[in-house]
Amino acid sequence: MPTHSFRRSLEMFSSMILIFQMFAVFYYTIQTETRNLWRKERNGSDSSPRLYDPSCYLELKLEKSSMPIIHSVFADPISHEVVAVGVRFWFENWHEDSFFCEFRGPKGRVLIRVADPILKDYQRFGARAQYVFVLTCPVPEPLYGMQKLTLALRRASNTSLAYENITVCHSQPREGKKRFLSMCTMLKDMDVAVPKWLDYHRYLGVEHVYIYDNSNTSTLHQTVRQYVDSGFLTIIPWAHAYSPGKTYLEVQIAHENDCLWRNRHWADWMIKIDVDEFLQPMDPSVPLITDILRKYNEFMKSIGSLRVQNWFFCRGWNQTRISNQTQHHHESVFERNQFRSRKPTPVNTGRDKAVVRPINVHFFKIHGVKLGGDTITLSPQTEMRMVHYRGDNRLHSGFRCSDKQPTKDSSMCRLWAKMQGFEMTGHQRAMELNCL
Repeated sequence: MPTHSFRRSLEMFSSMILIFQMFAVFYYTIQTETRNLWRKERNGSDSSPRLYDPSCYLELKLEKSSMPIIHSVFADPISHEVVAVGVRFWFENWHEDSFFCEFRGPKGRVLIRVADPILKDYQRFGARAQYVFVLTCPVPEPLYGMQKLTLALRRASNTSLAYENITVCHSQPREGKKRFLSMCTMLKDMDVAVPKWLDYHRYLGVEHVYIYDNSNTSTLHQTVRQYVDSGFLTIIPWAHAYSPGKTYLEVQIAHENDCLWRNRHWADWMIKIDVDEFLQPMDPSVPLITDILRKYNEFMKSIGSLRVQNWFFCRGWNQTRISNQTQHHHESVFERNQFRSRKPTPVNTGRDKAVVRPINVHFFKIHGVKLGGDTITLSPQTEMRMVHYRGDNRLHSGFRCSDKQPTKDSSMCRLWAKMQGFEMTGHQRAMELNCL
């Protein structure tokens, strides 16, 4: 009898050890995966579903009669709201209507929340007016921890009008790193220009870049794979087409506002320029873009943006002759364009670009803030200018500086040479790099 009791106790003890081992393995697996996921999200070096999962972005914009056109829908894990971004026609007055969001909760439960009042974008910018539409809707508290949501957006005045089964992901990981300076752009089939554009701005202080890829047959991932793998670049699928009655700027305006709203809690500043445009600090004692921004960051927390004036750079006749003679097959955009217009483009003539504070901007359109904090214009001679290589853009390949005698300016070429580790002190070295 004692022997039987001892055997039974031993079996129970063995079972407890087995259960403990199984629990330990399970716990270790969960902890390891959690740590890896957290580490990858923190470093920005992993294809996190919330950033790269195609289902997190609208392959086609949402478009339906008697409903607003919407280009993106995402959830902000800080403000706990869903954000929908689109572009409306001038005659559409969605601010006069009401909407509500139907969230699909646990066990099929439907949770309904009324959308916040919509602000009207009333400012007309550009030759053809295209107005920004932003709708926000509070996320029900029981769904705060969910990484993906499913919802329907419905008009209150006619509940049969709705966009249904929308997949909504977080704009960023809640615990994601906040960056001081990021950069955002949209492009289509301009892969060759991207690597140097990224390298240049990373050297001057940019911490992360978001590229909205507007191509249906993109090879961009292959071109910039090293930047994505290193965590410096995020590519967002954005092969949307513009609507009849609008222009291609519809898609550009939508991406800009999507970028600013997605990053309002994760970027203190956001550069909004194209890949043929480069920001150049002009004060040698303040050599980085981040140095300039910190000057304004300290005492103007409510600022909406810094306006950067455009300055066209181009190829001079003499430079073209030298380039042809020396046959620089690997010339950079900086070497090809060492002449500029004598003066920058005047302010508010459709050429300025901006460095934006996302948290202080509600509506934005290409060249500036439409609704948000104040804008300050930087001096293009003493603070920062935007060097615009318009002639290197394949859409404007015939572009030349308007001046009959453009001014020679090799400052960007010399800056690029410095970035590459070259010393521009000797004439021989300058000729090797083709800096005039």
